[in-house]
Amino acid sequence: MRTLTIASLAALALPLGCYQQSLKLTVHESGAGTIRLVERIAPADAQSLLDEGDRSKELHGLLVEELAQWDGLAAWTDASARLDDEAVRLEARGWFEDLGAVRRLGADGIAHTFTFQRDGETIGVTWTVTKRGEPLPDTLPKCRAVVAALKRLRIEANVSMPGALIAPDGASEPGYRTARSVLVSGVEIDDELRSLERRLEAGEIGEQEIIAAIRARLVRTIALRARAEESTEAQEAFRRQLDAARASYAGSDLEREVDAERRSLRDGSPDTKTAR
Repeated sequence: MRTLTIASLAALALPLGCYQQSLKLTVHESGAGTIRLVERIAPADAQSLLDEGDRSKELHGLLVEELAQWDGLAAWTDASARLDDEAVRLEARGWFEDLGAVRRLGADGIAHTFTFQRDGETIGVTWTVTKRGEPLPDTLPKCRAVVAALKRLRIEANVSMPGALIAPDGASEPGYRTARSVLVSGVEIDDELRSLERRLEAGEIGEQEIIAAIRARLVRTIALRARAEESTEAQEAFRRQLDAARASYAGSDLEREVDAERRSLRDGSPDTKTAR
C-alpha cells in the first residue's frame, strides 16, 4: 500500500513537566487516513499525576483527556494507557475521513492543523504547529517570557511521501521521497534570542527586529507535494478498514468518555468532566 506518512516527536514544556509526544500520520490519496499517537510522561511527573489508589483509572483518564483534544477523528482504536518503567505511556490510533478536518487544539497551548489537496497527478499536505492561547508577543519582555515557556519544547517532523517530492517547503533535509524538519526547538529559539540580544547591545539591530524574528519562530509550517501513485485497490482496502474501525468505536465506552471530555474542554462545564 502506498501512503503518505508524517512522523513527529515532541517534547513539550507543560505545567505537568516533561512530556513527549510521537505522532505518525498516514494519509491516502483520498485524504483519509490514520494518526498513531504515542505519549510519554517522565516518571517524576507521572508520580505527581497518579494517586496511590486506582492507578489504572487515573491512567485511562489521562488517555481520554488527550484524545478529546483532537478534532476531526471518526474513530479511535488500539487505545491503551500503562506505566512503562514508572513513566506514563499512552497510545491510540485515530481514523479520519478528511485530513483537512483534523486538528489538535491542546490545553497545553500547542496547536496542530493540517490541509490536504489533490491536484491532478500530485497530492499535497500542509502541517502547521503553533503556540496558541495568547497573541504573538509584541514587546521584547513578552518575547523573553514566551521563549522561556517554550525552552523545553521540541517538535520534529519526518515525512515520507508515496512518490518523488516536488518543491518541499519547510523541509530542512529533503530527499527523493522523504524530508526531515525541526518545526520547533525551544533550545534553538532561546539561543537565537540570546544572539539577537547581544546584537542589540552592540547597536547592530533594534528591538523590533528581535520581535519580528521571534514571532516568525512561533508559527512553523511544512508544505509538501508528491506524485499520486496509490492504486484504487489500496484505497478501497483502507476504506474497509476505516469502516470497521468506525463500527467498533461507535457506541463504545471510549467514545462516550471522549465526547464528554471534549464538551468539558470546549464549554468548561465541570459536570461533564470524565470521571477518573
